[in-house]
Amino acid sequence: MSDSDPPPSSVITERPMPMFVAAGWALGATLVFLLLVSLVIYLSPGAADDLISQVTCQGGAYLLAIFFILRVHAPTAPASAFLAFRRTSLAFYPLGILLGAAFFLPATALFDAIIHRFPLPAFDDPTIGIFLSASLPRKLVMGGVACVAGPFLEELLFRGALFKPLRKSFLGLATPTIITTALLFALVHMERQRMVHVGLMGLGLGFIRKESGSIVPSTLVHFAYNASVFATSILCTTPASPDLEIPAPRWAVAVSALVAVGLLGLIHLVGKHSETARRAQELDRA
Repeated sequence: MSDSDPPPSSVITERPMPMFVAAGWALGATLVFLLLVSLVIYLSPGAADDLISQVTCQGGAYLLAIFFILRVHAPTAPASAFLAFRRTSLAFYPLGILLGAAFFLPATALFDAIIHRFPLPAFDDPTIGIFLSASLPRKLVMGGVACVAGPFLEELLFRGALFKPLRKSFLGLATPTIITTALLFALVHMERQRMVHVGLMGLGLGFIRKESGSIVPSTLVHFAYNASVFATSILCTTPASPDLEIPAPRWAVAVSALVAVGLLGLIHLVGKHSETARRAQELDRA
């Protein structure tokens, strides 16, 4: 990672990305992902229940989209700078991990409330059962895919490739950029029952991305959140009862939500007062 400025002699052209164009990139990447999954399942029906195959298809689709976004919107810019891989305040890293974990209970409670009112279609997801019966090496791969690879790909696209050119189209304003990327992030999850808590999660991810000037802290938030979801799913189920649900007490949800709000406040303070963070923000706006 580097937070250095490009050489003065280099000519960098970064084109703005209007909202409808960003929507096209996000939905196009999702469509390619679905087509790849359909092709893989057609060739190997067992892949329908294979998390690794699905995230591999997601990786192919998202990386292809990011490649073309770079070619169209930043053909001469360094990819690392465009995607915001740069140093920022070290305080953002533990704060990001804590924020991801704190998001888990409120997001889960909100999702449970929504599906209680608007139930999901009957669907048997065998992922947890497959994980519990898998060998240790396969468990490690599945855990890495669910908690690291998937979140990393989503951050690369939404808080990376889409964020900076969208911000240019909004004349440098961060708030509409954060809202737009959060809406697109929710939209590509497709199921309407998931869109509210995923959208709120996207707002938090965009906020720390803006305050830090780097994609790394938002990626850590996403890692920690997915790891919390995955670990809880594993600890609260058994091969005999993979659908076991243990609702969290309301007080725990409330405390977790307050902790998340407090962490967002600390993230803002770090972004405001850290010299390293301010420099990363300046590079991000350049």
